[in-house]
Amino acid sequence: MAQIMMRTSIEEADMIANGTKDFIFRGKNLVIGHGDILTFTAYKDKKPTRHKIDRMKFTVRYISTEAPIEHGFKVIGFENKM
Repeated sequence: MAQIMMRTSIEEADMIANGTKDFIFRGKNLVIGHGDILTFTAYKDKKPTRHKIDRMKFTVRYISTEAPIEHGFKVIGFENKM
């Protein structure tokens, strides 16, 4: 089990932290597995910014590169680890 830090926008961080988004799309080459722990850092104007998501951790529960996902990307589903 690995811990992986992901960059995200303020808008996406808001949705993830509020529980309205439980998946992300990222590049297919990202090495990630079921059970890995995700942490997020919100960025604004290409700079990291403080956000409530900074203190949250999420467990990867779903990974897919199958159609209809665009070639070169994967969907990663997760749940709040608390």
